[in-house]
Amino acid sequence: MKLLQIKKISAIIGCLLLSLGLASSFIFYIASYSVDSDNINAQNNTFLSIRYRILTDYFRSYYPVNIGEEIPNIELTFSKNDFSHIDKIQEITLRDTIDIKVYSKLNKWRKGVLKFNGNKFNIKWKAHGRRPTEHSDGNGYISLNIKMEKGEELYGSNHFRLIVYKRLRADMKIIEYLAEYFKLLNRKHKLLNIKLDSNKEHIYWFEDRLNNKYMQKHGKETLVTFTRGNEKSHILSNDTNINYLEESLSRILIEKGYNNSTADSIKASFKKFNKCLYTYNANYVRQFVDMDYITSFLAARMIGNLNGHGIRKRNLFIYLDTLNYKFYPVLSREEFVTVIKHQDSIDYFRENLNLSYFTTTLLMNNDVRKETHKKVLEFFETKGEDFEKEVTAIYDIFEARHFPDWVTSMRGLTHLQPIPYFYVNATFLKDYIRKRENSPKGLSKELLYID
Repeated sequence: MKLLQIKKISAIIGCLLLSLGLASSFIFYIASYSVDSDNINAQNNTFLSIRYRILTDYFRSYYPVNIGEEIPNIELTFSKNDFSHIDKIQEITLRDTIDIKVYSKLNKWRKGVLKFNGNKFNIKWKAHGRRPTEHSDGNGYISLNIKMEKGEELYGSNHFRLIVYKRLRADMKIIEYLAEYFKLLNRKHKLLNIKLDSNKEHIYWFEDRLNNKYMQKHGKETLVTFTRGNEKSHILSNDTNINYLEESLSRILIEKGYNNSTADSIKASFKKFNKCLYTYNANYVRQFVDMDYITSFLAARMIGNLNGHGIRKRNLFIYLDTLNYKFYPVLSREEFVTVIKHQDSIDYFRENLNLSYFTTTLLMNNDVRKETHKKVLEFFETKGEDFEKEVTAIYDIFEARHFPDWVTSMRGLTHLQPIPYFYVNATFLKDYIRKRENSPKGLSKELLYID
């Protein structure tokens, strides 16, 4: 009898060990499985989903860690009441629906101390964002809006943001990568280790504010933008009113003390450009933009199939050059890399059934479209396989900060969404552009979806 029980127990243990061994082997295999353009197909979808789900659910840490990088350290000193205040802010922002009135009433400037490189600076701070989403790590750390005392600066800025790491996805660095290649206006982000008093360090992003001072700091003094609330540029987007833009801009120019002559010139440029966009006047639109710059901007957006979130009014930063009175959009970190599902959806953008006046009108101009397409093809020809390697490396670094060393040492630890997007997009774009530009029909005037 005892012998039978021993055999049963041994069998159970054996089965458990075998199951554990099989599970370990599978996990090891999926962690080392390399994702590339050759194995992104329907047959692998189930396996890839399981692979990503296991790595994410069981081994991916919610809080990123430093992976041996030299990241500057900053310590913020707050009072006990401040920590209680942060908890209240966090509780409000983590709800499914944020009560904006309660949040705005609570989120006022408070005093604190910032320590950096052995120096102490008095600061004012509050939570970042008028309607914050994903700006909390759920563990007492939130994105912060920081003002330093007059004359004091951090990385050349007196007023800046500290953004929790997880809020800015790897797409943000891809956008910086594209902006650098095409020489576009963009703000770069720096990693910082932030410690709240004696609490554990958390990784944050240092972010400059996009304003006129930012351009001055980077040697572009002639570029100006006019911002009020959610209206970041006063250029017509899919969720703004053309009459409101004109009235708001007039008030800003008066408040800033522009003389009548200069103010009239600025208002005239904005009014003509907005009217051009509102009427989709593709033939007239070229005179308001720098051809080389705008086609580079559109090419970068096309390569990443950027989803349009960055051209909504609260994210659309466009600068006016006061020398040539042309408009220069910023490639926004608010964009997301998405996949092109249909070739017919590349040139036109529709978001929430509202057209993007800005990109649509520009791409309706044949010269703009053709030069944009030319730059897209040149990009893939110039970068070749280096493009896939460089993009993969960016995502690898982002993901590595969330995984233990034994997983990151495996091959193919990449985020399984954006990497295939780039492979698929490149194939679609090259095929689409060659067919479109060789077509005797030219540009279709039908407005199509982009997914």
